[in-house]
Amino acid sequence: MACSKFFSGNLPELLNEVIQYFHYDYKTLHSCILVNRLWCRLAIPLLWEDPFSIRFPKNYRFIEIYLCNLSDDDKTRLNKYVIHSGLFPSNTLFNYPKFIQHLDTYKVSDSIKTWASTNLPTSHIVNFITELIVRSLFLDKIDESLEPLIQRSGNCLENFNINNYKSQQLLQSLKLYCRNIKFLSIELHYQNVDLIFNLIKNIRQNLNYLIINSDGKIKFSLILLHNLGQILPFKLEYLRLVLAIKGSDLEVFLKSSQNTYIKKLSIRNAKNEGTSQDILPYIKEYIVKKKRVKYLAILDVFCGKKVDLFSLKDEVKEFQLYDIQVLDYYDSIINIYDFINNSYWLAGVKYRGVTRYFIHHNQ
Repeated sequence: MACSKFFSGNLPELLNEVIQYFHYDYKTLHSCILVNRLWCRLAIPLLWEDPFSIRFPKNYRFIEIYLCNLSDDDKTRLNKYVIHSGLFPSNTLFNYPKFIQHLDTYKVSDSIKTWASTNLPTSHIVNFITELIVRSLFLDKIDESLEPLIQRSGNCLENFNINNYKSQQLLQSLKLYCRNIKFLSIELHYQNVDLIFNLIKNIRQNLNYLIINSDGKIKFSLILLHNLGQILPFKLEYLRLVLAIKGSDLEVFLKSSQNTYIKKLSIRNAKNEGTSQDILPYIKEYIVKKKRVKYLAILDVFCGKKVDLFSLKDEVKEFQLYDIQVLDYYDSIINIYDFINNSYWLAGVKYRGVTRYFIHHNQ
């Protein structure tokens, strides 16, 4: 009787524990999905958590399954490469991308290339792979090979992060060829400040998330705060500024950006000794009373001491009266890698100092 209940699915907790023992036994897991719906529902996540590690069946066929989860915009793009809808299943039983837990990204890259060479005309393969890859670039150092890539496929780039703030040539290319950036994270330096302003002007129609870090010098923070407000878009989902801020400079920024609504504003003020000024009066005057944000996080750092607005309970209550929620600064941080993981599926490929993401909307 107990055995009958087990196989019929009347003991799901016990059944789940048993199926977990077959974690990497793909042959057995394939058999499990044929028993009944419950067995299938429990076994499928294990089969699809690291799909490209499976050599048989040919893992490049998984690409077709994942393409079913593309957004309508991405499917329209694929039409440029003469991909007919008959290549892909009309529907799938599960949302397979959400099961992904691990990826050998080199195998993913090889699978995409193999799939493309099998299903696309040869002349279209390079363009297809390039557009698939160059959606996000996260750089720790500059690679000269990026120049022709950005020139050829810059309009595909949506998310960009760079930690090397002296990259004048790259910023110049971004300004010329990349107008669809939605997420920009960049470091401010005297060598690139004008190029950063020009880049923001060019992309502000699509820009939604902006992170700017300075090298901690009040001079460059002043330049930023005196010029940034007037070039921001009318609405931002997220703005994080990591600067050495004087209250008077912040006031200039807040006045010049008064037409911009910022859903989540995060400020880390690394003040230098001798420039200490309370920025809260300016925040209250130009942000709170005019209800220009929904979420607010501020961390003041002075002589090594950190004061988080979130810890000032009376201030938090005052902000709540204006329907503004004060957040813990560190909880408010949107990391670009987390943003990608939450917004897209698949993972990054490290290549010559560049992280290129194979990404598609998980809808």
